[in-house]
Amino acid sequence: MSKELQTNRRVSAKERARLKKLNVFKTAVPLVLTVLLLAVVYVLVLLPDKPELVLKRSLYNSLDQSKQKSWRYDGSFGDKDNGFSAEYSGQKAQNGDNEFFLKLMAKDLSTSYHITRKGNDSYYLVSGATNLSTILSTIPGAKLPDQTMTAVLASINDTWIKVPNTSDELVQKLVPCSATPLLLPNASQLTDVTDAKLPLQITGGPYSANNGTQSRVFEVGLKKGRAVTDYEVGIGNFISCLDGLRNNDFRLRKVSSQDVDIFKVSITVDPLSNTVSHVVYKAFGQYFQLNLRDYNKDVTVNAPDTSITLDDTFTGLNDQLKQELSTKYGFSN
Repeated sequence: MSKELQTNRRVSAKERARLKKLNVFKTAVPLVLTVLLLAVVYVLVLLPDKPELVLKRSLYNSLDQSKQKSWRYDGSFGDKDNGFSAEYSGQKAQNGDNEFFLKLMAKDLSTSYHITRKGNDSYYLVSGATNLSTILSTIPGAKLPDQTMTAVLASINDTWIKVPNTSDELVQKLVPCSATPLLLPNASQLTDVTDAKLPLQITGGPYSANNGTQSRVFEVGLKKGRAVTDYEVGIGNFISCLDGLRNNDFRLRKVSSQDVDIFKVSITVDPLSNTVSHVVYKAFGQYFQLNLRDYNKDVTVNAPDTSITLDDTFTGLNDQLKQELSTKYGFSN
C-alpha cells in the first residue's frame, strides 16, 4: 500500500469536504475577477455613451480654455444665390499670440484682410482694397465704405501696418464692431452653455463620418422655450452691432419663427479626443463651415518681416485725407 493512499485515508471526510470547497473558491476567484474586469472595461470603454452626453462633452472640451491652450482653424462662408464667397483661417498660440486671415470674393474679384497679434503689437494688412466696395455690393444690406475710408485703404494696400496694443482704439474707430469682443465663454458661461442650458437639441444622428475616421456627425437645432444664457447675450451684442451696419435692401427679409424652426447645424465630433472637429450650416443658398484642429499642438505666430508704424502711415497721407480722418474719426498722430 502506497504512502499516498495511507495519507488520504488519514484525511477525515470533514477535512476532504473543506479542501473541496477551498479548491472551488480558488477556481472561482479568478473567474469572478475576470468577469468584473470585463464589466469595468465595457462600462468605461465599450459602453456607448448617450448621444447628448457625447455632444455636451465634446462642446465643453473644445471651448474649455483651461484645457485648450492653442489651436488652428479654417473654413468658408457665403451666399451662392448672390455669388458671394469667403475663406478664412487662423491660429492661436499658448502665449496668447494669434492671427486671422479673411478673403472675400465676388465677380472674379477678391479682397483680403490679415491681422497678426504678436506680443504687445498688432499688424494689419489689406490687399485688393479697391475691390472691396464691389464685393460688398453683392451682400444684401452691406454698408459700403465711404470715400475717405476707400482712399485710406487704397493708400495702404499690400502694406503691413504695425499698431501697438495701446493704440488699438484708433483701429476700432476705423473697423466697425471690432471693439465689440466675440470671446470664448468663461468657466461659468461654459457650464451653462454645454450643460443645464444647452441651447441645442439633437435632431439626427449621430452618423458615421464618411472620411474613414471614427468621428460621429450630429444634426442639431435650437431648443424651443428655453432661457437664453449670458454667453448668448454676448454673442447677440456682436450680432446686433453688425446688424446696425446694414442698409435697407430689397434682398433682405425679416427672420421669422419658421427660420428658427428649420435652423439645422451639423457638428462632427472626434470620439478619441472628445472635441469638435467640424461645423457646417446650409440654408437658403447660404453656407458656413468651420474646421477645428491641432488642439494644444505647437502653434507659432510670426510677425511680418517688414511693416510701417501707424504714425508713419498717417504722416504719409495727403493733407485732405488727414483732415477727413481727423474730422470723421478723431484720428491723428
